[in-house]
Amino acid sequence: MAAEKSSNDSDSGDCFAVATVGFEAKERLLLRNILRISEQHPLAFRPYQQKRDGQPAIVIVNGDNADAVTQWGKLEQERASDASPLSAIFLARGNPPAGAMYSLGRPFIATRLFALLERVVTERHGYQPDLALTTDGMLLLTNSSDSHSVNPSPSDVGKAAGATRAVDADYSESENRRCALIIDDSLPVRVQLKKPLEKAFDQVDVAESGEEALELLAQRHYELVLLDVILPGIDGYETCKRIKNDPRHVDTPVVMLTSNSSPADQVKGKLAGCETYLIKPVKASVFETVMYGLVGSRAAA
Repeated sequence: MAAEKSSNDSDSGDCFAVATVGFEAKERLLLRNILRISEQHPLAFRPYQQKRDGQPAIVIVNGDNADAVTQWGKLEQERASDASPLSAIFLARGNPPAGAMYSLGRPFIATRLFALLERVVTERHGYQPDLALTTDGMLLLTNSSDSHSVNPSPSDVGKAAGATRAVDADYSESENRRCALIIDDSLPVRVQLKKPLEKAFDQVDVAESGEEALELLAQRHYELVLLDVILPGIDGYETCKRIKNDPRHVDTPVVMLTSNSSPADQVKGKLAGCETYLIKPVKASVFETVMYGLVGSRAAA
């Protein structure tokens, strides 16, 4: 069952039932409590109840429990080919079972679990989140000769959108090589933002947290940083402050993205040192104008 809504669910939200297999009572309770954290969010995951849900959308399997893995395998074989999607996430200290599509190492972090759950429902259950950009007829950051271009000679994108690109050990900085960094814990948002930027930059790196982004920034200079406000661990404001407090990145343009239009939050963004603060979803034309205005003006300076 893709998304079962109860009377307590928001009309504008999506809620997915999640079952567990093969966990002892203490860890099963921990997982249930973690899932309940999301129940008031637009994308919610709730502990599975058979009478209410019929069947779950996702099953979290103890990959360290051989009986649990066997039980899941039998369930997969018994399911009819036309049945609703049922996805499995394996939690394991070692290697996940062969053929596992989704897995997470143990001990796991709750934010990593939520990020993986979002990926599962996006890829397998038709979930369409509110993204960062809205199309308004413009081709973002095009390199055609009759429009502004952030980078006149972009490289071939080559790699799948959304995957983090590790910094090459033998990478040598070049004034002609232009890089951008996206910091957002949502896979769909990272994918959507990455596509237009790959038309304008030689490399686009992504980070799921402020801590991960700071590790990348310690190794590379970026022409542009897109930074979500709400992140696991340190939030976007603190991440921005740390970027701007680093002498190597004090002039790096940072654009903060948020779904909150509160003036107080915009002030917080400015105090953190960001160049501008955009409310999601951002019109494509506004996004292009801001990106070119920040990066293009520095290239011309």
